[in-house]
Formats: sequence, structure tokens, C-alpha cells
Amino acid sequence: MRFRYSKRINLGGGLGLNISETGISTSLRTKAESISNNGLSVRNRCFWCVVQKTI
Repeated sequence: MRFRYSKRINLGGGLGLNISETGISTSLRTKAESISNNGLSVRNRCFWCVVQKTI
């Protein structure tokens, strides 16, 4: 089994700095979506589940 390391540092206002084995990136999060270098990730919440799709 492979061990992966990642850490997110909150910079305030939904802006964050992501640190992982592959490098450093930034992201902007809201309640329904996350925008990062990898694209837009949209979360749809219902009563008992969370569905996440990367566009």
C-alpha cells in the first residue's frame, strides 16, 4: 500500500495553498465548487450524500 502526503493551508476567504508530493498549487473553494489548476470541481449535496464531478 502506498502512503501519500498532502496538506492544505488556508489563506482566508476560501483561498488555499495545497502542498503534496508532486508540488504546490493554489485553489479557491466555495460551498458548491472548487477552482484549481486541475480545473473546476462541482459538488452536489443532497440529504445523505455528496456527489463530486471534476470538469
